[in-house]
Amino acid sequence: MDGVYGNPIYVEVFDKKPAPCTGIQSLYFNNVHSRGLEFPFLAGRTDCQLKNIYFNNCTFEKVNKKYLPDREKHGFACGNLCTDFPIRYAENVVLNNTSFTTREQ
Repeated sequence: MDGVYGNPIYVEVFDKKPAPCTGIQSLYFNNVHSRGLEFPFLAGRTDCQLKNIYFNNCTFEKVNKKYLPDREKHGFACGNLCTDFPIRYAENVVLNNTSFTTREQ
């Protein structure tokens, strides 16, 4: 995936009561290669955690927004850019031969 304006992978359990499930588990991401404005986003909840998430042979490169201008015109008109790789309420996130690179220039 080249030129990704949002998160290349986005997994979130939204704050809805009661929790829609007891958890999300056993997700495998193999050979995912992304260059864009943000890193993946993984967020469970205290009552609905993410478990056993695997990244195998993946590369994620976050570039400066000057390389991908006009973000609003490409389906991402609101929200702030996420500057990190957030992992919230997750158990056993495994990174095998996976890299994260930030290119700010």
